[in-house]
Amino acid sequence: MAHRAALRIAEIVRPLSVAAVVFSAAFLAVTASNSYAAKCDKDDSCTEDTVVLGNNGAILGSSYEVFAAGARKNTKATHEVKGNQTGLASPSGVAITPDAQTIAIANQLGGNVLVFGSGATGNSAPSARIGGPTTGLENPAGVAFLPGNDIAVASTLGAVVDPGGGPPPTGICDPAVVGFSLGVISEFAAGSNGDVTPLNNSPVNGGTRNATIGGCATFLLGPTGLASEPSGKLWAANSFGGFITSYAAGASGDAFPDNIIAGAIAPAFVAVGAAGTEIYVTDLGDNSVKIFDATTFGGKLLGVISGKRTKFNSPMGIDFVGDDLYVANNEANNFVMFDDDAGELDLGGNIRPNVIVRGKHTNMNLPTGLAVPHP
Repeated sequence: MAHRAALRIAEIVRPLSVAAVVFSAAFLAVTASNSYAAKCDKDDSCTEDTVVLGNNGAILGSSYEVFAAGARKNTKATHEVKGNQTGLASPSGVAITPDAQTIAIANQLGGNVLVFGSGATGNSAPSARIGGPTTGLENPAGVAFLPGNDIAVASTLGAVVDPGGGPPPTGICDPAVVGFSLGVISEFAAGSNGDVTPLNNSPVNGGTRNATIGGCATFLLGPTGLASEPSGKLWAANSFGGFITSYAAGASGDAFPDNIIAGAIAPAFVAVGAAGTEIYVTDLGDNSVKIFDATTFGGKLLGVISGKRTKFNSPMGIDFVGDDLYVANNEANNFVMFDDDAGELDLGGNIRPNVIVRGKHTNMNLPTGLAVPHP
């Protein structure tokens, strides 16, 4: 299992794709009106939210899809973005603005972040492409929107050997500082396009690489999944470290995490619970979702969702909105929804999902990233 987990993490970092998906404003208006209710009944559950899903589908087949609220088994996506004009090349993390008008995609093989408007469909070109040496991006894997629609991006690779121009480095980090760092987090202003400088730029490696957060004290170790809270606080799933770190809103430079939560084997992506008191982490190490208390340093493990009934098979992309938990299963070519009406999901267990969306009409092909709008 450990070997398999290592292979899956390698695919994320190598990169494996995770494409992002988006939907039109008119379509969202329908979603907001809960029109899905007309399609669902007590005996036939369906999704309660619009879901944006990224697909690997091999490098040349990278795409993202949008599934309307009301999706169920073998539902066709309402939008699919795919083709040579999209620039999609092994995308990973997916993020959506609160107003659901803009999608950002961490495009690993492209080494950039692609931004699409909600009306994108087919072989559409991105409205913005953030990338180039000035950005400091290297194997971008995680992405999240911050307050004001600034964009935070986690770069999985690139050893950081000093906090930002200190004494000559030795090994992966300055030996005079407790910690380590592999990868950085970079933030970009809303509307950014091209080879731009990160916000609160704090260069590392003797000033040769730009970043917002990076250095020996950050404890970043191959960050893949990235999630944000409404306050601007960031959570990063560190795929090489088996732990999750968080950074206060506005953090920059060689920032020590305000939380370090261990207990995952091979964390891939992370989501914040509706109340902000828990985080949900997909763990490729044992095909599970782990729930941790986010209010205390070290984060007590609250529960583990795992077992045959969950239908987990290489769970990757994850998001939580309202009382619904969504998880993309990379090797099963599906995504599932758990409805937490009873408020007991954080206890974990071998739980059957309320909805499984799968089948040839879905066009899912190695799905990785997943996002749901947070109004």
